[in-house]
Amino acid sequence: YFLQWVVAEKRYGGGGGGKNWVETFIHSWINLAGTLLGVPKATPALLSGELKDTAVISPQLGSILEHYFSREWRKELWTSWGSLYGMLPKGGDRLWGIGADLIDFVGGASGDLDEMSNMTTAVASLKNKEVTSKKLVPYIVWSNKTDDMCSGPSPPDNTTPLATVPNIEQEHVETEEIPPDHVWSLDDTLEHLYSHAEEHIKTDLFSHDSQNGWKKRSSSKDKQMHWHDPAATQLPKAPSMRIYCVYGVGLPTERAYHYKVDCSSLGPPTANVTDDAGSVSGEQCSDDASSEDDSHSASDDLHSPFIIDTDVTDASRGIQMGVRHSDGDGSVALLSLGYMCQKWKEPRNKYNPHRVQVFSREKKHKGTAQIRDPGRGGPESGEHCDILGNDGTLEDVVRIATDFEVDIHVNHDEIKSDLMRIMDEIDSHPNGGL
Repeated sequence: YFLQWVVAEKRYGGGGGGKNWVETFIHSWINLAGTLLGVPKATPALLSGELKDTAVISPQLGSILEHYFSREWRKELWTSWGSLYGMLPKGGDRLWGIGADLIDFVGGASGDLDEMSNMTTAVASLKNKEVTSKKLVPYIVWSNKTDDMCSGPSPPDNTTPLATVPNIEQEHVETEEIPPDHVWSLDDTLEHLYSHAEEHIKTDLFSHDSQNGWKKRSSSKDKQMHWHDPAATQLPKAPSMRIYCVYGVGLPTERAYHYKVDCSSLGPPTANVTDDAGSVSGEQCSDDASSEDDSHSASDDLHSPFIIDTDVTDASRGIQMGVRHSDGDGSVALLSLGYMCQKWKEPRNKYNPHRVQVFSREKKHKGTAQIRDPGRGGPESGEHCDILGNDGTLEDVVRIATDFEVDIHVNHDEIKSDLMRIMDEIDSHPNGGL
């Protein structure tokens, strides 16, 4: 965002530095565990006022949390943070809908996902898989186990039963215990979140339509909504600048979700609902917090009947308590950490027309217990925050800052994950790639 802002003219909301500002004043940019393509965990925060940590909390602690800081209050707070919308996944279904980065333990490996720290090996099990399907992988799988008709926010009107969705894979989402009723792609999810956002967020802050971003003139007010999105903008004219993508890998990271409808969060059900044809379609959930008039505002959506379905667990597909995982640093998925860094390196690409040098420096997570600092993972931790104390990270930063033997030790890629195979599969998919 800064690299776009600083060169833009002030009349378009920029810093007015001019096209040569970055080349003149920035030697290197170290993108340390940066969310270049967003972070999926922003989705449940905005959709239902949840995080994975709050969804899996014990019932006793959960009741205390709900009493003092309920889901509705959390959602009211988080949906007021415009920056959180800027952290939603970027690039659309062409990146996040392919599923090349999702964990799939061949042979149905058993065990607790938290103990399976070698995510790279798990994802690499798909290495020889040939891309033949044109279908997309769901971002959210919905299950309405009670057939209740809840008032309040609902899935988009164009959401259709799973059996009739033409472009979403079905074989991996159907289970005997959890028969899904609907699926959302990432684009469906973003459409819903923005349609229920405050007006200034929808019109003034961010756009996640990466394809549309390229249609906006760089010297225009409209382009400002795309400054946060590297899939919709190009790197500045700074051929002597270097970019270092430094991040951790090897930790299970939130990537997609299973949700269910929970009318109990709205209030007691009322009488059966009869549709226009006279058939009974289920119980109607009342919303005691709704206003007396019929006008709609963003605050009406705070009492959400959506919650993460913690009953869904499948270790063979990296699903634990309603959350599907991929490789990453425990907070940011590998797709967001590494994809654009490699895309910038491709010859003659529109994202880096001035050939800025880019280097990816992955740090494989090797957590160790620390007696003096039990909250940290040790000198080889690749966790999202712990990487600040990673010995390899600190050495890279010092060498870059001092220019000491940087060409020998730092100015080359260090890939420890299955990123290159993931990129190849995404870019070769009929509906994938930028």
